[in-house]
Amino acid sequence: FFVFFLFHGKCAIIQPLCDKKGDFMLKRPIFLAGLVCLAGTTGAFFAPVIWLTPLLLLLGLSVGLLLRPEERKTLMLSTFCGLLCCLSVFCWQDRAEQLRSFAGETVRLEGMVTDVQIGTGWVRHEVRVDLLGKAETMSLFSYEEEPLSPGQRFTALVELAETDPRYRGMNLGLQGSTLELVDNGEDNGLIAVALRIRSALIHRMEKLFHGTGREILMGLLLGEKAALSYETQEIFEKSGTAHLLTVSGFHISMMVGGIFAFLKILGSGPKTAATATIPLIFLLVLVEGMTVSVVRAAVMSTIFYLAAILERDYDGLSAWGFALICTLLYSPELLFSRSFLLSYGAVLGILLFQQKIYNYIVELLPLPSSDSRWLR
Repeated sequence: FFVFFLFHGKCAIIQPLCDKKGDFMLKRPIFLAGLVCLAGTTGAFFAPVIWLTPLLLLLGLSVGLLLRPEERKTLMLSTFCGLLCCLSVFCWQDRAEQLRSFAGETVRLEGMVTDVQIGTGWVRHEVRVDLLGKAETMSLFSYEEEPLSPGQRFTALVELAETDPRYRGMNLGLQGSTLELVDNGEDNGLIAVALRIRSALIHRMEKLFHGTGREILMGLLLGEKAALSYETQEIFEKSGTAHLLTVSGFHISMMVGGIFAFLKILGSGPKTAATATIPLIFLLVLVEGMTVSVVRAAVMSTIFYLAAILERDYDGLSAWGFALICTLLYSPELLFSRSFLLSYGAVLGILLFQQKIYNYIVELLPLPSSDSRWLR
């Protein structure tokens, strides 16, 4: 029934994706693949039998053989992406079991500091370390050692423990208490350079601005909440605007769009400006922090400017689907993150219903139509 409704437009929520004949727009196979990946990831986590979801996907593929050749190709691509997401979930669950076995052990770790929070009598380093052949992010708590700066490499003797369930959600990560911490100097990698740029920006704003203005500015530009006072946080929470102090896709889009417009003002053509903007997108992601909404906006913005370079039409739903596939393949556990659900859900709602809502408002109020020259 899911395949039938999706391809023949009988479901109301799929109507914006269908043409006048009710057939699914075949130019959006990536969007369909994203929906199947979302369903496959959810099923892989919650299915009572571990292989039930892959079997259902293969069953749907066999049903799809009755469709037309064009639709069959689209369904095969979607099923393949869904099966990859199921495999990603199984690999994540297996790795979580392996990581859990390290809890209670004392090990020597090497890695890089990505963030530092200093409290009364304690320091928490957010670090990236290599465990079982893959980079793992965790928190290391220190009670006597001096704090290290972001971008510094270190060697530490750490007593590992499982992350507190109240803060980890479905992510079975590790945290540790450092028994010994040695500074190995600055890392020269791209991520370390971006972290040092972020740290320099924070120190610069601390010198130039003071009081509440500095707190809000650091929150708006860098999503830095450590500097926020309790009074400022309370004001924003009561007014329902606390999300403004967290870097999101909106911030990335505005920054990247501003860079693109500035390059055009300087005389660059659309292709040249887009080519110069794409590397800056990745630098912004590293500086602002690789949160779910920031990565989603970066992927969709990159596709937008690639479309301008290749002189192709940009399709927001396809870009949304591609970003969703990349996110779920790399970190399927983000399915249980509120940031993931809100970010992707809000953008999908905008892409599906923004035009219909706008047209409805135009009928009520004397506003310019969507194809007017003023909007362009």
